[in-house]
Amino acid sequence: MRILCTADLHIGRVSSRLREGTDSTAFTTRAAWLRVVDLALTEKVDAVAVAGDVIDASGNYFEAFGPLETGLRRLSGAGIETFLVAGNHDFDSLPRFCDQFRDPRVHLLGRGGVWQRHTLAREGVPRLHIDGWSFRAADHRANPLLGYRCERDATPVLGLLHSDVEGAYSSYAPCSPAELLSAGPTLWLLGHIHRTNQWSTSSAIAFYPGSPQALDPGERGVHGAWVIDWPPGSPPALRHCPLSTMRYETLALGLDGCDDEPMIEAALHGLLEEKLRAGAAEAGPLALLTCRVRLQGRTKRHSHLARHGWPRIDQLCRTAQGVTAVIERVEVDTRPVLDLDVLSQGTSPPSFLARLLLALERGENHPLLGAAQQHIETAFRKMSVDGDSEPGGEAAPTQEIPDAARVRALLLTQGHRMLGQLVDPAP
Repeated sequence: MRILCTADLHIGRVSSRLREGTDSTAFTTRAAWLRVVDLALTEKVDAVAVAGDVIDASGNYFEAFGPLETGLRRLSGAGIETFLVAGNHDFDSLPRFCDQFRDPRVHLLGRGGVWQRHTLAREGVPRLHIDGWSFRAADHRANPLLGYRCERDATPVLGLLHSDVEGAYSSYAPCSPAELLSAGPTLWLLGHIHRTNQWSTSSAIAFYPGSPQALDPGERGVHGAWVIDWPPGSPPALRHCPLSTMRYETLALGLDGCDDEPMIEAALHGLLEEKLRAGAAEAGPLALLTCRVRLQGRTKRHSHLARHGWPRIDQLCRTAQGVTAVIERVEVDTRPVLDLDVLSQGTSPPSFLARLLLALERGENHPLLGAAQQHIETAFRKMSVDGDSEPGGEAAPTQEIPDAARVRALLLTQGHRMLGQLVDPAP
């Protein structure tokens, strides 16, 4: 068997951070869905499996209907079966679509939150069981595996589930990797998280394919769909196929020894050229590389960068081999060219701050770390409650609460910025 696996199409959305005047057509999820269909036809798959959030929201129902109908008719016409489950975004709109679009090769599994099985056969011989569960409302706080029993025979089982794996207190069908891997299916296709992730044992695999089109800077890296080759009596083999026309990346630019603007500019151009070459070689139909650049290292330009940033850097645009790179944001994480050991010998405010920075750099458990962690966690939770989230109520990927290592890094960044200003005050 050969199966194309995907999830989180969110038809109705467009990749964010497009520059004004950009033709957004190639960066829509409608276009990404049709690339998924093209890939399925090219790979001559037996089935397409989609783990929820096919339609972005109920308000996108009419916008999604035409592209979905076109793609599913092409798949059905080639003899390809399609299996879907509804996620929290399309719990109502996907069943409505399937009620209107009736095709014997298109199967919506698990309506109403009740597990359902369909068996895919070839020449009368069962080749694959597909078990699926769908959302029946915009949220589902219970573990969906509590009502699941996997009937096993000689035929392998693929499970389709839209779930917040590892989100123990999530509102979106939470469960754990261990529960999935011990539930019975050999392979779980999961939806909800837009970045790829995978768990496995010797007998089972559970994985998020990620969204086929990268939609915001929280969805970094290469995005696409997965082709699964599953020979009889053998474990499934997963192969990633890039499909996204947009790629978001955070690039670290080391500025050690770069003490004037021409040197810094040369370092940036070299980094962008390297990323453009790599993107053109490995990322399929990639057209746009949107970069956040993090400036790091010790430089005499630290104080200037910390105060003024990099004016108009967002106007930079580089193109190579059909891929264009633009700068979305610059984050200044540089350090002043200062000797902390010498500065720490004293009683002045810079000396006190230098001692604090040395303790943080040595990995010591300074009391400031715990207090900062508590304040940051409170702020991030308030952001989610106040509605600063992705459509549908899910916390945006960029709103993940920083762990202890990230808090330490944030304190070091702000501390070095403050020390630079104390030692080299602005005129």
